[in-house]
Amino acid sequence: MKVSALAVPNSLDGSSYDRLTILFHWSTAVLVLFQFSSAHVWEQFQKGTNIRVELISLHVASGIALTIIVISRILWRSVYGRKLPPSTSGAQHVAATLVHHLLYALLAVQIALGILLGWSVGIPMNFFGLFSIPSPIAFSADTRHLLADLHGVTAWSIIALVGVHAAAALLHHYVLRDSILSRMLPFLLNEAD
Repeated sequence: MKVSALAVPNSLDGSSYDRLTILFHWSTAVLVLFQFSSAHVWEQFQKGTNIRVELISLHVASGIALTIIVISRILWRSVYGRKLPPSTSGAQHVAATLVHHLLYALLAVQIALGILLGWSVGIPMNFFGLFSIPSPIAFSADTRHLLADLHGVTAWSIIALVGVHAAAALLHHYVLRDSILSRMLPFLLNEAD
């Protein structure tokens, strides 16, 4: 697929992001929610049970997918992605920019922690059977526990920020009745009018 086909806007008036930016956004959202949920679900099962092992394996593979998507998203945005003018001004613009930058930073930290935590176990991280990433270094049990704690705190921080981000989008759509949400959901463009 040619880059120009992916960069084609969804609307002719430039009111929404390009298709690939939207795909990256929603793929990231789905994977973040899956990662968070799967970690809490497997805790309900006894260590060593098949379902727990499979959920952890799926979590690791999905984490690798999230890594690929986040890196691709950043590269796409910096090189090809559609840059829309700021949709807010003043304090709202500062808050929106801060939340976006914090989300990217926390995702990067979470990905790094996830990789280190995976390596700390000493088992190669498998990506849906397509390839695996071997563990290049050994960690002490104390370091492994610290990484796990940091990974958990970062996960909750991401979920809190995602909640703020989603609440702000819904506020703009349903209360302020502007077109901010339709930038990532172009089918809402007619509804916002």
